Amino acid sequence: MSTKRGDPRSKRKYKLVRLQVLARDEFTCQYCFSPDATTVDHIVPVSRSEPDMAYDPSNMLACCVRCNSAKGSRSQRSFLAKGA
Repeated sequence: MSTKRGDPRSKRKYKLVRLQVLARDEFTCQYCFSPDATTVDHIVPVSRSEPDMAYDPSNMLACCVRCNSAKGSRSQRSFLAKGA
């Protein structure tokens, strides 16, 4: 994840919620079900949502690096339609 100045993902609040989401999803990628999820994907991308959505656990899924990189800033619908 590259963050720009002012990006909500660089805040402590995001980092705490991120860990809660990873634990909630048992560190399992919610796209490919790999047991090594270390990142969190935003269902509605941060670049396309209100800043507070970056901290909303209902907009976040545990995700492996491979799937998160493949999805990028596309919507979840678009990503799933093309296949992981």
